[in-house]
Amino acid sequence: MTTLATFRTNVSSIIGLDNTAGGADQSLVDGWVNEAYLTLTRDTRSKVSIATFTLTSGSADYTMDTEVLSIIDVYVTSTSVDYSLTRIAVDDLLTYRRNGATVQASPARYYAYTGGNLLMFYPTPNAADTITVYYVDRPTALSASSDSPSDVPAEYHPLIEWYALWRAADYDDDESSKQGDRYRQWYVEGLGKMRRDLNLKGGKLPPARIPGVGGRLLPHDNSTDRY
Repeated sequence: MTTLATFRTNVSSIIGLDNTAGGADQSLVDGWVNEAYLTLTRDTRSKVSIATFTLTSGSADYTMDTEVLSIIDVYVTSTSVDYSLTRIAVDDLLTYRRNGATVQASPARYYAYTGGNLLMFYPTPNAADTITVYYVDRPTALSASSDSPSDVPAEYHPLIEWYALWRAADYDDDESSKQGDRYRQWYVEGLGKMRRDLNLKGGKLPPARIPGVGGRLLPHDNSTDRY
């Protein structure tokens, strides 16, 4: 596992920045490293968490922790049966509420997520059903020299360094060697590979089927499809 101290040393020595403890350059490197850590965690879903909570009858809106970076899926459990929830746009959900769209009264069937923290349901829950949320949480920022970006598998830690080198080279304004472009390209290519690797980690996906269209299949290419 790569530590923050290693990132600091590598980036500073390659670009020629000052790695003095508490210095301005070191603070910049820390910021770029943490920026890369958060971006990779969010964009690749390298670590997924699960949360559950109980709905309150008559309450349709629920505040989520602002540390949630993205929601992957939500389902509801009512009388020991799990039901999928369909994600819709916030405007559509609000229209359903205003117009009293006719759907089965219980359990909730639709959800929307807005503002980075508000989870909304329709129809309004009328029982203490359980909601399960699969989500990507904000990683804890690296601050101590021994801290390591544990939410990203160790084999992908070079991407964090390349991202920081890209930002550092741009900051250093090294136009002659185009170092920033080189490191950016390495990062972008590595990001694509990381996405593919994580997508394949659970095994090969079967061909996608179109519901209600006989045996027609949609081609699925695991080498390029993201999720």
